[in-house]
Amino acid sequence: SSRRANEFQKKSKAIEIEGQKAFSLNEEMKKTVAKLETEKEDLIMKQMEKDQLMMEYQNKLNIIQTEKESLRNTLDESNSKEDKASKKLKKKLSEMKVEKNQLEKKIDNLAAQYKKENG
Repeated sequence: SSRRANEFQKKSKAIEIEGQKAFSLNEEMKKTVAKLETEKEDLIMKQMEKDQLMMEYQNKLNIIQTEKESLRNTLDESNSKEDKASKKLKKKLSEMKVEKNQLEKKIDNLAAQYKKENG
């Protein structure tokens, strides 16, 4: 009877140890899931920033296109305004090229940062 009690105690202890292992594993998994959730939120934020930059970039391209068309019409309408409009177009285009390059750099930096942080 004491041998049976001893065996029961050993089995109880083994079950307790397995339970502790399972609990520890569960805690580890909770931490991993929380970490993944945080990473997912970071990715979503980065994607939103990138989308925002892309929208700004697209809006600026649309503005350039509209202004180009508008200036082209102005040029067609009147030869006397030709020099003025041409200078304005060139100035605006060079300004927009600078802005476009800055936006592209921002996008590249975000992509590089994303890659660095997320493999």
